[in-house]
This record gives sequence, structure tokens and C-alpha cells, in this order.
Amino acid sequence: MKAIKIPHHKDPEIAISYAFFAILLLLPLFGGRWISNAGLYLMLYSIMGYSWNIFSGLTNIVSFGHAVYFGLGAYATFITVRDLGLVFPFSAILSTALASAMCGAIAYIVSYPFLGLRGLSFAICTLAFAEFMAILFTNTQLVERGREVAFIPAQTDLLTNYYMLFVLLFLIWTVFWKSRNSKLGLALIAIGENEDAASSLGIDVFSFIRKAYVISAICMGIAGACLPYIVLSATVETLFGVERSLMPLVICIIGGRGSILGPLLGAIIMHFLAEYLRATFTYLHWVFLGAIVIAVHIFEPLGIVGYLRRMFGGTR
Repeated sequence: MKAIKIPHHKDPEIAISYAFFAILLLLPLFGGRWISNAGLYLMLYSIMGYSWNIFSGLTNIVSFGHAVYFGLGAYATFITVRDLGLVFPFSAILSTALASAMCGAIAYIVSYPFLGLRGLSFAICTLAFAEFMAILFTNTQLVERGREVAFIPAQTDLLTNYYMLFVLLFLIWTVFWKSRNSKLGLALIAIGENEDAASSLGIDVFSFIRKAYVISAICMGIAGACLPYIVLSATVETLFGVERSLMPLVICIIGGRGSILGPLLGAIIMHFLAEYLRATFTYLHWVFLGAIVIAVHIFEPLGIVGYLRRMFGGTR
């Protein structure tokens, strides 16, 4: 496994990230509705990527079950808006807090049976957990009342949603950056490189990966809490489906796992490439995306960021 470069204040990835944030900040002022809507989804996908990156990107323990936390975050918004009747911005504040609490608590509980597993066993268990939650929500009709699509009344406009996601993206990007440079991040990178060696150096492996898993789940829950404000409706499949779990994984592998810039680049490619493939090949678009991910993993394991580092003389 290749070493991951630790960022510092002169890291070009940070400078490029700031440039992306500046473009996103000004995008609605110069682009039309279509451009703003595209930027909205780019930011949502980026938040999902950074959330997954906090755990899997740094530890190399691949999770296929983060759709659980995305779905729970969205359900928190349905509770606050649909069931409690709160209005924006109070509904957004409460739904974010509720999503964080639910996702953090569940991630902490399941960390005990899950985080002792590695490799394929961990991946299968997280995927099975996501499917279990989908079945639970389907049969109890917690999202879909009477098998109808769940919905909330419109509370925000496009511009409000856009800048709400912009603020959340910047905050979660900062969480990832700070975590990666902290004692936690160094420990996670060491665990990802060689878990036995890290343990022999006195690193409490389970404690560190559990902390990262909980933080990752909370961030993913916050991403999910934003979705109902954007699309106004959802089904169990759109919240807990396998596609939701695969999306952040694909974003990070294409952009660069464990990197500061990777999820931003991966989200851009994922959004436009997935839309093109979906329009061209309909249900087969995930087959082509899967082939692209496999090719990237084989030829450039650190994704676009790894390629750029090599091209411009950076370390890998």
C-alpha cells in the first residue's frame, strides 16, 4: 500500500480545494438554474465522499453500508418536517442535530460487532446491515406511509439549499482535513498501512477506528438530512439502496482515497459521468461505472489525485 502524504499549509491540494470553494461560492451568481442545480448535487456528492473518506479512505477498511446513515439522516428530516410540522430554519437545525445523534449512537453500537472484522467479512456485514435497515423501514413503513412515496412540503428555494450545502460541505471538508492532520488521522493512516505494526507501536486500533467510524456516520447522516429539502420526496430504495452505499466509494476511488482533494474531483466526474451513462445505458450504467472503478484501482490506486501528484512531482 502506498504511503499517503500528510497535508500542511502549503499543500497544493488545499489551495486547489479553496479555489473550488471560491468557484462554488460564486457559481449561482454567474450561472443559470441548471448550473446551480448541478453545483448543488456536486456538493451533496462531495459531502458523502468526505464522510466515507474519514473512515474508509484513511483506514483502508472498505464500508459498503454507509447508506444506513444517509437514510437515517433523511428520516430525521421527515420526522421534523412531516411529523412535527417544523419550518425552516428550525427544522434544518433540529433535523441535523437528530441525524447526528441517531447516526452517532447506532454507529457506536454496531462498531462492537463490526469493527473486529476485516476485508470481505467487514464489507459483507456492512452491506447486509444496510439491507436489513431497508427491510425494516419497508415493513414498518417508517418512510413510506401506506406504500406511498414519502414527501415534505417545499420549505426552501434552490439558492437556500445551495448555500446550506455549501456551508455543510466546507465544515465537513474542514473536519476531514483537521482529522487527517490530528493524532487520530496519523493513527488511522498507520492502521491502514499495517495494522499489526500500528498495534505494536501502542496504537489502540479499535478505539481509533471506532472514533473514525462514528464521525464518518455522523457526517453521512448530515448529508442525508439535506436530501429531502432538495428532492422533497423519497422511498426506502432511494435512501437505503445499494446505490447510496456505492456512490461515496466510487467518488473516493476515482478522485483519490484518503486525500483532501479527491472527493471534490471524484464528485465532479461522478455526477457528469453517471448522468451521461444513465441517459445512454439506463440500468446498465453501474456496470460501466464499476468497470471504470476497477480500471482506476488497477492502474492508479490513488485515483486522480495520485496521478496529479505523479505528474507534478508530488509524493504518493
